[in-house]
Amino acid sequence: MSDTRDVEEPPQARPIEIRRDGLELRVRPTAHYAEFWKRVAADTWEPQTFRVLREHLSPSETLLDIGAWIGPTALYGAHFAGRVIALEPDPVATEELRGNLALNPAVDVRVEVIPASLATSDTSVTLFCGGFHHNAESTLGDSMTSLLPSSSASSQQEVEVEGICIETLEARCDLGRLGLVKMDIEGGEYVVLPTMGEFFRRHRSPLYISFHIPPLAQRDERIGETFQFLCDTFKTIRTAKGKPLPLREVLAMNPDWSALGPDTPGGMLMTVAREGLVATFD
Repeated sequence: MSDTRDVEEPPQARPIEIRRDGLELRVRPTAHYAEFWKRVAADTWEPQTFRVLREHLSPSETLLDIGAWIGPTALYGAHFAGRVIALEPDPVATEELRGNLALNPAVDVRVEVIPASLATSDTSVTLFCGGFHHNAESTLGDSMTSLLPSSSASSQQEVEVEGICIETLEARCDLGRLGLVKMDIEGGEYVVLPTMGEFFRRHRSPLYISFHIPPLAQRDERIGETFQFLCDTFKTIRTAKGKPLPLREVLAMNPDWSALGPDTPGGMLMTVAREGLVATFD
């Protein structure tokens, strides 16, 4: 005779509870991300990013989080902004993002997740696992997925996702009262940012952006053009630590982007650009 008693379900792992700047964030106990969340709690992961979010958001404003990944900036930013629009195209990261938001119902109601990639037009786009920093340990969901592929990998996992241009995003979401646009998309900034001039001039919202160093063969065509866009669009550019950045003066030197040594103008600029730049209209 078969045993018809109910099989006891294994207990669900308890959410991880972390505290950051007096805020309590609950996140999924996914083993792959446990060490990352410990860094968030210990203030060793991008403390400048959280400071920028605190300083540029208010309850009447919206945070546009381009490259939300598994949710650190969306979760945190939703405590300061009235609304968060979170774009994340990596399907593994998107699932984790939604799961983390669901554990924080007080802020989850203020966050709209868009599982798509910002792109230059409304068409499907290819995401490359590990981006241009791909290696044998790269996986979808590891924060490195990018619109730009590696120039040296012999094989690289790809995934097709929805791509939407900034005009379509505006039509789909209410982007009024933008307090901050945060962009961290692993090199995709060189593709999409130069197409957003009219958007920024219309909204006059600050931009917080983290830059990434592309492969050597692509540096000249990508870095200079994108930095020039910042100069042409915004009035003031500061480092993530709030210090004025003489970006226009550095560009006037015609730096060699292929040689980014620590003592070269281009190298020093990219060091602070990787930590993050804040561009404003004031």
